Amino acid sequence: MNVIMCATSCRKLNSITNYSFCVTQQVLLPYLKKCPADLAVVSEHSRELDRVQEQFTSYFLGPQPFITGEKPTIADLLAACEFEQPSAGGYKLEGPVLDYLARVKAQIGPDYDKVYESMRSFAEKCMN
Repeated sequence: MNVIMCATSCRKLNSITNYSFCVTQQVLLPYLKKCPADLAVVSEHSRELDRVQEQFTSYFLGPQPFITGEKPTIADLLAACEFEQPSAGGYKLEGPVLDYLARVKAQIGPDYDKVYESMRSFAEKCMN
């Protein structure tokens, strides 16, 4: 249980701020204000997201497939959500995190894509 609490705390401290700024600057503000994205802000938060990905895979996953071991928990669902949001906004996830998301998706089944379908559609609409 401590690993789950630690993962959710790390999420609050590291990822939410950077994901929010990245998606807001790259998707929402350009759509709402009809202006180009502030690429300096997007770049700054993208670098932080790169760091978050690295820390997530080295600290929370290591050699195991999910945060607490062999089966996904609520911590994995929260982590997947944190990675899916900036991904929908154009942020490029890297190999280990993409592999992790594929494992979570395989365990959840077709409902996984249903959960994120509206978010992905909205982000795509905003960016086009």
